[in-house]
Amino acid sequence: MMTEDSNRPGYPMLGFKIITAALLWTLVLPWPNLALGANGMPLHFYHRYEMVLGSSLDGQGRIRYSNLKIQCPLLDQVLVQFGTLSPAAFSRWKPRDQEAFYINAYNARALRVEAGKQDPSLALYFPQDGSALSFSLLRQPTTLDQVERDAEERSQGDPRVYLALATDFQEGPSFRNRPYYGAQLESLLEEQAWRFFKRPDQLNIDRARNVVTLSPYLKRYAGDFVKGYGTRQFAFLDVKDRAVLNFVSQHVKPKDRDYLVQAPVFSLRYADENPALTPQP
Repeated sequence: MMTEDSNRPGYPMLGFKIITAALLWTLVLPWPNLALGANGMPLHFYHRYEMVLGSSLDGQGRIRYSNLKIQCPLLDQVLVQFGTLSPAAFSRWKPRDQEAFYINAYNARALRVEAGKQDPSLALYFPQDGSALSFSLLRQPTTLDQVERDAEERSQGDPRVYLALATDFQEGPSFRNRPYYGAQLESLLEEQAWRFFKRPDQLNIDRARNVVTLSPYLKRYAGDFVKGYGTRQFAFLDVKDRAVLNFVSQHVKPKDRDYLVQAPVFSLRYADENPALTPQP
């Protein structure tokens, strides 16, 4: 039925503008996550985060900084989503989903910090008291160091979790271009460990000199490998280094594993101990 207003000049255009504005507004507002999966976690919870990662990282986990700059507003929405998640709702998630959440939260924040380092216009606010290191997660203030400890605690001491956290863009693990999901976490952590040791700056075996050089990143967490990977093998090394090498030997190609487990003796170095031994990528 035609109304008086509909006969006025410009009415169809006005209606079009209202509808268009409404559609745009729905795109700006946070997307609801009302439906819950069987694990208590909202369906499509990581949808926005997956969009950020897929656009901002290549298949090797290297950052595409021009794309990351464009994605920063969406990444900020992701961080707000993680920060405002109800602790009560989170407590109903399965343990593996909770573990994956801390890994994702750490990497999302680290990626946002890196964006600010590369582009001053995206820099986060760092007051003199250092409180800029704090951010919101599960409606509580936290820091990257604390989230790392939370991820380690949720993993029950599994050192593979350290290789999933992009803690250092020079010597540490690379990002994945997809989120970590609890249902696939075991296989994803294994995959990440294998990826880590494919990089020559993380593992270099000089067979001619019988020198094995590892990333200093592994030295930082060497003590955490003892519980799950302690071994009597590599008896010429101390307890921590034996555990690290045991872990390494389980995540490298066969010829490297054969060398590590069959060589009667070799020297183990971490790249920061002797710059001359640092492998070139």
